[in-house]
Amino acid sequence: MSRILALDWDEHEIRYLLATARRGRVSVQAFGSQPLVDISEGGEKPRPDWEGSLRALLSDRQFSGARVVVGIESARVELLTLDLPPAEDHELPELVLLQVVRQLQQPPENLAVDFIPLEGDPRSRRKVLAAVLNREELDRISSLFKRMKLKPARVVFRPLAVASLLKRLVPRLPSPCLVINRIGLQADLTLLVDGRAILFRSIRLPEAPLASQLSRLVLEAERTVMVAATSSLAGEKLAYCYVFGSGEEHGDLAERLAEHLSTPAEVIDPLGAVDVRQVEIPQNLGRFSAHIGMVVDEATGARPEVDFLHVRRPPAKIKRAHVVAAVLGAVAVIAGIGLWSFWSQYSEIASENAALEAELRELNEAVKKAARTGQLVRAVADWVGTEIVWLDELADLSLKLPGARHLVILRLTATTTGKGSGSIFLQGVVRDPRILQQMESGIRDSLRRVETPRIYERELGGEATWSFESSVVVNRREPSQYLLASLGGEQPAEMPQREARAAEKPEVASSKLPNPQRVGANPAMAAQQTPQPKAP
Repeated sequence: MSRILALDWDEHEIRYLLATARRGRVSVQAFGSQPLVDISEGGEKPRPDWEGSLRALLSDRQFSGARVVVGIESARVELLTLDLPPAEDHELPELVLLQVVRQLQQPPENLAVDFIPLEGDPRSRRKVLAAVLNREELDRISSLFKRMKLKPARVVFRPLAVASLLKRLVPRLPSPCLVINRIGLQADLTLLVDGRAILFRSIRLPEAPLASQLSRLVLEAERTVMVAATSSLAGEKLAYCYVFGSGEEHGDLAERLAEHLSTPAEVIDPLGAVDVRQVEIPQNLGRFSAHIGMVVDEATGARPEVDFLHVRRPPAKIKRAHVVAAVLGAVAVIAGIGLWSFWSQYSEIASENAALEAELRELNEAVKKAARTGQLVRAVADWVGTEIVWLDELADLSLKLPGARHLVILRLTATTTGKGSGSIFLQGVVRDPRILQQMESGIRDSLRRVETPRIYERELGGEATWSFESSVVVNRREPSQYLLASLGGEQPAEMPQREARAAEKPEVASSKLPNPQRVGANPAMAAQQTPQPKAP
């Protein structure tokens, strides 16, 4: 019988669930939460002391010797949708790491990267969803548990643990479906297609009466479905909606979702996957759904789709030095047996072998230097061979984007993904998510494909805006096919005034939107960017 402790936390509290597993059967022993204690040093503003609060919680003897599984909330994880060239499964880890390093402009030793393959076989382009956690954050968690003489067995992505629990409770899962898990003033929204999570959103609810919170949650669910319809669902209609918790707490929410989304909605009891005896059931049961999913996966030996402690790596390669050593060992044994009677020649053979080893080491160093030079040459050749006119491509993109009053580009990265093709990564802010639909329809054509896998709220200059991340896949085109070439380098006088107004001011009534709360994002990434208006 093994004991498993599932933990997660936010800026308000630490949540835990202690369970025992025996022959695949999971029994809950205790679960609850502990508020974080605020501390202040040197007259600074008080901040939550999660390390001290966690140390105080785990000092209880009931947690001693348990396997620890930690869940990480969406705000701490960077999600990237990557379009990769054809590759075998064992080649994906290296390709994903290279693409993540290129997009985030950070060294690989600063990142913990795991990924979920979404589509594609080795003979076609591969699409994956990469989850990135700052290595400093991961080391901080590991060192804290080490000081308490505990070692986390896994560090997983919290929304994926909820999705795993749903697939266990509903074996024949409708597709596509939306999963909502409310945790206090925060809610995780996950979209599943064919049982695979492809879209994640984390929203913050206002500190207001319950009716206002439910209205806000229903509105965010509608926005999630709207964003997914333009990028992930490909015209499919939402088939079902699930809410984790008890019927008494979330029955009204399920009814509102069914009415506004025009789809069936159901409340799922997370305790259906575990055995609960003589344990007091806490309020807001849905906030422990991820913990139940984590302990059940750990008890059954199922590998989480994302585990930052055990990320997917390429298979270990047989080192040439080991092969050489094995060959030399075999030669030495055979030579020792065959030449036992010729002892006088043994010293000469040993000296010759030593010289060969030295020569082999020199050759290995030369091969490594040649390989590095070859990689550089191939990279330059690939770049030259793309034949994409990036200046014309970016100028064409600038003319098709909405005006700077409604859309601001914070970061733009153009990369070459293969001969005759490339990709452009856009990160910016908009006043209303509907502007993204206008942006995508303006960019998309027969040689461009655009997707917006992630959009979330943030505050910028005291005003609520929407941050987005879009990827544009471009293919080579003739110079005459660009918009500037068709205009002759200047805008003709006979261009309809309607098109000129559409380029300057998108038809979006953004001033009527409510002032939403800021959605959690990676603060370190946001702090490095200063919004710059895009040239029209």
